[in-house]
Amino acid sequence: MTALTTISKIDSLVKVMQTLPQLEAPVVHHFSEGVYVREIHMCKDMVIVGKIHKTRHLNIISKGKCVVVTPTRKFEVQAPCTFESYPGEQKVVYMLEDVVWSTVHVTDSTDLEEIEEHCIAKEYDEELVQKLLSSFGG
Repeated sequence: MTALTTISKIDSLVKVMQTLPQLEAPVVHHFSEGVYVREIHMCKDMVIVGKIHKTRHLNIISKGKCVVVTPTRKFEVQAPCTFESYPGEQKVVYMLEDVVWSTVHVTDSTDLEEIEEHCIAKEYDEELVQKLLSSFGG
């Protein structure tokens, strides 16, 4: 399956999931000098589709186990685990256990809207797809 096919399938999944009742996944925001950490708490058997990220950043799984699918890879992570995400990645995550997941973003801002504008794409464009593919040798 190609990255473009997977992007299309994730987009279709998002559209279906938007019609379903939404579960709560509490988020805690942490700020320090030059860094913002978004910590999310997700329950076992929950499925979450993340946003399309424009930047490279670290992910820290401090509790639990989950399966992650992106347009370019599929893998299982179990706490404790730290891994890198790449520009253009959007994650579909299925929680095998209760999970605490933190994303680490380099920024001096403490304004969540400003951070999201910098880090998140509303949709894929050709440049973002090329960045994603080049991150994986495509």
